[in-house]
Amino acid sequence: MHPFTIDDDSSSLLESAIDKLGISARAYNRILKIARTIADLEKEPDIKVDHISEAIQYRNLERDSVPDFLPDADFLFGQTNTKGHEAEFKFGLAQNVDFGLDYYWDVRPIKGPNTDKKETLLQVDLGMKW
Repeated sequence: MHPFTIDDDSSSLLESAIDKLGISARAYNRILKIARTIADLEKEPDIKVDHISEAIQYRNLERDSVPDFLPDADFLFGQTNTKGHEAEFKFGLAQNVDFGLDYYWDVRPIKGPNTDKKETLLQVDLGMKW
């Protein structure tokens, strides 16, 4: 990684993120690396506050990411071998608290009884981490 500088606003934003989000030293370094990459893509010689802000957002996405390749327990009552569509919306209410909506439609078993019976489901979630 080549040398770079960050301005006072970027430094203040990083300090605020450390205090409010509980960012570790390792996460701090990852944020700087990601911000440097973003600045490089924009052909900027120095990291700016916009680059730091975007890098912090990516960190929060990474932190809350979950694999979504397994069927949800509510997807056709937990059956495997199902076919359908899912749309998901999540909104952060506060630190460690989020509100989510999952909408499943055209859900049916791939084979077996009732393969022509379709299910539609709206699921509301309140997620908390501690």
